[in-house]
Amino acid sequence: MRVFAVVSFVALAGYAVPSEATAAPVFLGPTPYLSAADSPFDLSSPGSTFHLEDFEDGELNTPGIHQLPPGALNATVMDPSPTTDSVDADDGTIDGSGTAGHSFAAGPAVSVFTDPPTLYWTIYFEFDAQELGFLPNAFGFVWTDGSPNSRVTIELIDENFDVVASHQYAEVFGDDVYTGTTPEDRFLGVISDQGIRRVRITSSHSGDGPPLEIDHVQYGLVPEPSAMALFAVALFMAGCGARRSSRRRSA
Repeated sequence: MRVFAVVSFVALAGYAVPSEATAAPVFLGPTPYLSAADSPFDLSSPGSTFHLEDFEDGELNTPGIHQLPPGALNATVMDPSPTTDSVDADDGTIDGSGTAGHSFAAGPAVSVFTDPPTLYWTIYFEFDAQELGFLPNAFGFVWTDGSPNSRVTIELIDENFDVVASHQYAEVFGDDVYTGTTPEDRFLGVISDQGIRRVRITSSHSGDGPPLEIDHVQYGLVPEPSAMALFAVALFMAGCGARRSSRRRSA
């Protein structure tokens, strides 16, 4: 278990920018992620306003986060094994493999009787405002494994237990390799305009396949960015990408 504080809001790449200059949840990613340094949040120093759960002590036990529903349907921590897909750097080395670290795997899937059947893997978290001293307005995690062509949805629930936002990523996830490889690992997250009481992560796919596996669950308080500020960052990052592409073509 490691605990971190956000000390500043850093440049973001790959997110949904609100269409109007009004407060709204901003969904982040997907972006490649091999270590905590790849997070769009500042995880550089310990503190009490932001937390990172890497499961390396074998438990979900950072402050103020719990699973719903309790019981047999809960996700479980995966210990190091030939099929574990932890964040690459968690074993101390970035080497393309996550088998020597820990991850968090969804419990049994819900099957919808289509042809082929569609499986829905869900991990459902609740935040404890009394334990934290606040409800987080920022949340993220790393999608490390699952079936090919998986579609991921993040759903936010506020302190009144109302669903305030639901976002399905246009991209599909998964590479049909289940031996802990890390090139497909992606950060996904959100910055909300209000406190998050619960967050539900769903990964769905057609046909049989392994469960949703995640790592580096991160949550806490960050300054709420305006739509115009995010738009400016988006233009900046797009310009950086275009310059890198131009340099590669001219090389």
